[in-house]
Amino acid sequence: MSKIMMVHGFVLDGTGSNLYVRNIVKKMCEMGQDVVLVCQEFTPDKYDYISKCIRQKDNDYVVEFERETPYPGKCDIYIPDTHNELLVYVYDRYKDLKVREMKDVSNEEIDAYVSLNASCIQHICETNDISKVYANHLVLQPQYVYQGLQAAKSKAQFNVICHGSDINYAISKNQYLDQLSRVTLLAADNLIAVSQHSKETMKKTYPDLDLERVKVINAGLDESLYGSMDKDLEMSMLSEYIDKHQELGFSSKQVEMIKDMVESNNYDFDKVQESYEPKDVEIGIKDDLFNKMYSNDYERVIYLGKYLEQKGIIPLVLGLPLIYSDNPKVVTLFIGFGALRAKLEYIIQLLMAERFDDIFDNADKLGVTLKEDFAILEVLKENLKNEDYLNQYKKGLAYLKTNTLFTGYFDQKYAMRILAHGNVSIFPSIYVEAFGMVIIEAMASKVTPLVSRHSGFKETLEIAASKIKDLDIKNYSVELDKDMMDNIAKKTIELLSKDNTYFNNEMSTFALANYGWGGITKQLMDI
Repeated sequence: MSKIMMVHGFVLDGTGSNLYVRNIVKKMCEMGQDVVLVCQEFTPDKYDYISKCIRQKDNDYVVEFERETPYPGKCDIYIPDTHNELLVYVYDRYKDLKVREMKDVSNEEIDAYVSLNASCIQHICETNDISKVYANHLVLQPQYVYQGLQAAKSKAQFNVICHGSDINYAISKNQYLDQLSRVTLLAADNLIAVSQHSKETMKKTYPDLDLERVKVINAGLDESLYGSMDKDLEMSMLSEYIDKHQELGFSSKQVEMIKDMVESNNYDFDKVQESYEPKDVEIGIKDDLFNKMYSNDYERVIYLGKYLEQKGIIPLVLGLPLIYSDNPKVVTLFIGFGALRAKLEYIIQLLMAERFDDIFDNADKLGVTLKEDFAILEVLKENLKNEDYLNQYKKGLAYLKTNTLFTGYFDQKYAMRILAHGNVSIFPSIYVEAFGMVIIEAMASKVTPLVSRHSGFKETLEIAASKIKDLDIKNYSVELDKDMMDNIAKKTIELLSKDNTYFNNEMSTFALANYGWGGITKQLMDI
């Protein structure tokens, strides 16, 4: 039987396209399809559908493990030799890898990186019967797939999947990446977008190309991760995961380092950011997490995703005092990881010390780079001049530290168990979301979503509203404008005060019926 090649270029855990790829490949294996997966995963052995791991070392290909799996289809993972370099769209720190954003890399370095990966693609095509290739994102995976296919004289079907972060974070910021993407868009046999919004973004980015042929196949969710679970079993599962993954996580050590920085007005975050592993669970959170998850005394707000400015996490954190001042029984859980973790801790400590001017005067040092966030800060600065607003804000500050918990990174299976205990889930992205997997995860979990009203989030809400009677998308979204911080707080307070059972149930049924990975994988394979 011929094989399908899935080319990703990054790791398999985390968010977005990482989850997309690993779930698609797993479903292919469940369906009996043999797959070759190409990526830079660090721990391939933890994925039970991977039967063989082959690592490229210069011109050699070393089998690191081979095993039986419980799936009728086999998955061989190849890890190309990129000389310990990883080019990404948005910076994250990865152990033992030199990570750089594509937009900041020279043309020559991009070409060299493409060539390194292409040699692995060529080898795979020359040693396997590959019938179809799916290259994820518009750069740089399609470029090295295309180069590798040509070198191997392969006749495999060449498919390109646009997720969105490629355009938003790389192609729109680098002319050479734009040029490279155009070549492979024209060369691809099929183009796929994960949402109608993503397709429209492609058409706007490349107005001179005929992109009507782009097929829309949404991202999805794993239906098996949703539904009730015995409390003791759930706690045992989460406890085991926490114990295994918090050895090097963010901890009281980093909190004390940041306290010292705050006291000395030091904004050099290099030492603190290098002192912990961002993809670990934060140390010492277990008791607090379980208390906040299971206690009937609390109502729970949950943020799930990367700690990035583009995801709207700064206005969310700044708005928490307004939520807590209205209801001190609200707790907020931040499930994720990212470059802003230390800076968010710094912001929280400045807030608790009521050093508001230090936030406004040093916003750029605290991770604020987007014009949208600067506008939001200007509104907050002006609002704090109002005595009633200031008193309300200060009242909420008393609960900021005790009612807010950053958990660190939980893999999807475990993150969904925490999410299921939420009352409201907030995803206030400032940058566009090509699809926004987190909104259907919240819906499937019967947790009321609150999102920024644009791009993929808006599209998903509109589709849900077309199928659910009386569902008003304005009840579950906020406009992206200078008043976003206040509006998130107001809408959260409003949603927490309502009985959302009916619409939560309806949205769960909608998400599970329309976005299962099985149906989505079949659509991809049928192309």
